[in-house]
Amino acid sequence: MTYDTIIRDGRWFDGTGAPSSVRNIGIRDGDVVAISPDDLDDKDCPRVIDATGKWVLPGMLDIHTHYDIEVLNGPALTESLRHGVTTVMLASCSLSTVHVDGVDAGDIFGRVEAIPREHVIGAVDEHKTWTNAEEYIQALEARPLGLRIGDRADLVVIDPERLDATLDDYAEDRVEQYGGLSRMVNRNDATVNAVFVGGRPVFLDGKPTDVVGKQRTGRFLRAAHKAPAVPVSEGEFVSVS
Repeated sequence: MTYDTIIRDGRWFDGTGAPSSVRNIGIRDGDVVAISPDDLDDKDCPRVIDATGKWVLPGMLDIHTHYDIEVLNGPALTESLRHGVTTVMLASCSLSTVHVDGVDAGDIFGRVEAIPREHVIGAVDEHKTWTNAEEYIQALEARPLGLRIGDRADLVVIDPERLDATLDDYAEDRVEQYGGLSRMVNRNDATVNAVFVGGRPVFLDGKPTDVVGKQRTGRFLRAAHKAPAVPVSEGEFVSVS
């Protein structure tokens, strides 16, 4: 069996609450196809990641983002990828761009979330092609999404020692596009070593890969989406999408 990527000797957390264990993970054609305590054959495998001492876990789900405007202007959503988030939810706090025009969107996002009104109006007016929810989904699916919007996540490799070191390592940053307002940010590029969406690497070595923002690596996940349980190793199962 050949693999597109092997993540070797990482401590695997499967997301079910089961005890973690050191495992080798094989990815092929966008799916996790092997999770094994034994070495996987790396012959003809173009990418082998040494995850010794690292944690490997399902990508994180962010259920509150207000990315409704960001997904129009910057669909790669790299700031989330940088933090190991591979799935986000839109329409938080009952706000959305689905059924409103640019002016109405500017009013609701400006008043409720303090997103600059003119920025919202410009983004919606430039990108809106939809008139209903189904067309909205189609419009997002046509964008070069960097991660998944709606349901579940993929794989993240993180450095637990670096994670501890950065929890209190804050730095001042300037947000020039918002009038130079100060904000507190936690830069943790060294913590997240790798992020995979649909089996494709979208974040490696502290930065997004070349495909992010140029190709659609993510997708819109509908509420009815359900991943099957696929046996990948004797006595073990993994859900894949």
